[in-house]
Amino acid sequence: MRKAPRKKHDDDIMEEQDLDESVVVEEDETAAHGLQGTIKKLRNELAKAKKERDEHLAGWQRSRADLVNFRRMVEEDRARDATRAKADLLRSLIAVMDSFESAMSTSTWGTVDKEWREGVERIHGQLAKVFADQGLIGYGKEGDTFDPMLHECMSVVPTDDASKDHTLAQVFQRGYRIGEEVVRPAKVVVAQTG
Repeated sequence: MRKAPRKKHDDDIMEEQDLDESVVVEEDETAAHGLQGTIKKLRNELAKAKKERDEHLAGWQRSRADLVNFRRMVEEDRARDATRAKADLLRSLIAVMDSFESAMSTSTWGTVDKEWREGVERIHGQLAKVFADQGLIGYGKEGDTFDPMLHECMSVVPTDDASKDHTLAQVFQRGYRIGEEVVRPAKVVVAQTG
């Protein structure tokens, strides 16, 4: 004899539904947990990529700043070398200027033939113009304040006048400079109160 299929009771149906729901909930939890893990992993990778990007960016910026500084230093060196080369050339011509000034400062200069004297003064003027065009500036006059960066003290003379203390009492040889660079210091005698 055949048994009739048993009818499902409400309790059995409820039990099956609970079982199905728990399976679905477990699958959802597993999927959500897997998704959260994936998101966490992606966030870690993103943070790592950002950190690497920041390191590369900082390195690039440092390299760029180094290049800018290098170019600036090369340009400064080039300008300094050009000034030094100009100073070296002009330094050799300063002796010629000294000879002109020495000749023209003698007491007999006024007795020299007028045409010859005017010719020498014109040549002196041309040389002075070349100096000025190249930025060579002469300095050192009696009464100027003594500056050890610009003047070479050959000797000291006593003075009773406090206003003349540490001033140039005599200039043996004028000094020359280009900008702030001294080409030749002035050779001077300094007055000093006792």
